[in-house]
Amino acid sequence: MKATKQGATHKPPMRIVSSPPPKHVYDGCREAFELSGAEIWCYGNTIHNPSGGHLSFPLIAHERTHRDQQGDDIDGWWELYLEDQDFRLQQEMEAHTVEYRVFCLRQKNSKLKLAYLENIGERLSSGTYGSIIPKEAAMHMVAKGRKKS
Repeated sequence: MKATKQGATHKPPMRIVSSPPPKHVYDGCREAFELSGAEIWCYGNTIHNPSGGHLSFPLIAHERTHRDQQGDDIDGWWELYLEDQDFRLQQEMEAHTVEYRVFCLRQKNSKLKLAYLENIGERLSSGTYGSIIPKEAAMHMVAKGRKKS
């Protein structure tokens, strides 16, 4: 990372690859979750998108949040993410809230905002994340977090 004149750090842009994440991350996710084949992983500054699906600006913001959460201990973060449901929920709520906030900044249609929020609730309540929270609770927390900023 480069320091700016104001003392803040500048992080390089995310790299997007079509390969799966490192084997230990992929295997850990496969053992812990119900994967559909459309998953996207962040490992440091790299977004792994093996399915080749479209990565929207809000979704890249979500993955950028995970990059920032991982800090300098990427493997330590992944170990905790896979083992600790409370940690995983906290990390995903932050990333999904950022994703929704970015979507809402670019979208003015309230029906589309609600549909996007419902999609987030469905994702967070699915086996992809280990069914860590009911859909309605996830939607409420993401919507509430969006309004804080």
